[in-house]
Amino acid sequence: MVRQTKIHVLNDTSLFDSMQLQLRPILTIGMRCWAQWSSENLHSFPVLIKEHRFGLVVVGAQVVHERPYDFFSASGFDVVGHAEVVQERRLILGHMSFLHGEERFLSLRITCRPVAMAGGGSFAAMPTAIEGHLLDKLAPEVTNRRIEREVPALLAALRPEQQVAEALETHRLHRHDCEAADQWSYIEIGARAASARESMVSRASKELRPRLQAGLTTPVRSVDLEIKRPLFLFDELHVRTQAFVQDERLTFVHTVQSKMGGRHDHAVMVERF
Repeated sequence: MVRQTKIHVLNDTSLFDSMQLQLRPILTIGMRCWAQWSSENLHSFPVLIKEHRFGLVVVGAQVVHERPYDFFSASGFDVVGHAEVVQERRLILGHMSFLHGEERFLSLRITCRPVAMAGGGSFAAMPTAIEGHLLDKLAPEVTNRRIEREVPALLAALRPEQQVAEALETHRLHRHDCEAADQWSYIEIGARAASARESMVSRASKELRPRLQAGLTTPVRSVDLEIKRPLFLFDELHVRTQAFVQDERLTFVHTVQSKMGGRHDHAVMVERF
């Protein structure tokens, strides 16, 4: 039997843009649901890290807007979440359904990699498989299912001739971009990418603007995020944004890069409209 948790969220204007829930609060609410599930069925996040030297690093997320839902749709909504342990106990998924009554209007999947913490107050960690008493507590959630990486498949479907624009933005990480370990928060990666898209569209030439306008004026259909490497407080990052038109639909690809010790790709996010 799937063990679920539920949280209720009241609509306030800061959660929405003029069309739908914004990505940043979607991910924030998802993490709160995930933390509650963990506290009810495993341990709270601080106890996992401090007492059990066990952490969960977010390495991916997928958001699908299944139905229209805006600020005036209701006074609030429920989020129901559950966990699934996959890939030979080396990944754990958080599945969240955002519900308007009994109808799901948005689905969120958070992909986490279990890590063994160094201890002694340090956040240093190495990937590990879930085992021991934590595995015992998670036994109902363990499956043999293997999951496919969505982002490489989405990128493979895009062809160079479908690209209509490209832009590059440079930022420096500050504390509001980071989590407790002074490492970037994946919640903020999405906001950085969305800002890069909005900048690209607003600065587009008069000739190009009509092809990109939907990136400002229509709802996002889905977001897929894959995180490859961390960044830390005060690191400089570059967001390379490419816009593609495929079958009359807009897709934006955001690659977060750095030049520290050579060029590295840290994350890729795909927005589809």
